[in-house]
Amino acid sequence: MTAPAISRRIVVFISMLLAIAIVGAVFGFLAAMLGAQLLKDDFTNLSGIAGILAGMVVGYPLGVAIGIFLFNKVLNYRGSLLFGAIGSVLAAAFLIGLAEPLNLNNNPDLLWILIVITSPLIGTFGFHLKRFGKPENGGDDRIRTGE
Repeated sequence: MTAPAISRRIVVFISMLLAIAIVGAVFGFLAAMLGAQLLKDDFTNLSGIAGILAGMVVGYPLGVAIGIFLFNKVLNYRGSLLFGAIGSVLAAAFLIGLAEPLNLNNNPDLLWILIVITSPLIGTFGFHLKRFGKPENGGDDRIRTGE
């Protein structure tokens, strides 16, 4: 690979990372506002906070998966939608599941920063993975021995 091809791939990777993080933030905000309205109580305002947190936890990784889908369809950039969506959702789920053993629940700022960074990062890595068993040239991907 030449240097311009490598730099172009790096620029595409970083731009995809930023674009799906922004889409994830928009969907996370919308899910947080929806969660706050659904759990709103007339007696106390603290139930809205639980809705906001639940909406962000669910909305951000799903927004990142939707961002990967939009990046694929709008810009016609080829990749694995399945691996990207699963990677973005599982990255957040693993971090939330490992919050107690890793003591991330003692520092919620660090937990949110890790979710915001790893969800699009793992989703982008998953999107760029090649599927096994499907060669790009349409032929046999085994090594030719000349026999």
